[in-house]
Amino acid sequence: MANALAAYSVGNSLVTYLKKSYAAQREIRQPFDFRLISSGELAGSAEPARNTLTLFLYRITQNEQCS
Repeated sequence: MANALAAYSVGNSLVTYLKKSYAAQREIRQPFDFRLISSGELAGSAEPARNTLTLFLYRITQNEQCS
């Protein structure tokens, strides 16, 4: 069974993919960032950065068919 590191790795891979895909669009001149955040960062009182898309893992469940 996978652990929390596997979930972080998938999220980090998605962020990397989005950053590279966005950078490949040459006609876009607006700077934009992508970030993977944790629940601690989400609950923090810091003002979110402008032009940033954040990814947050909402739920993980175990497949009941594969017990």
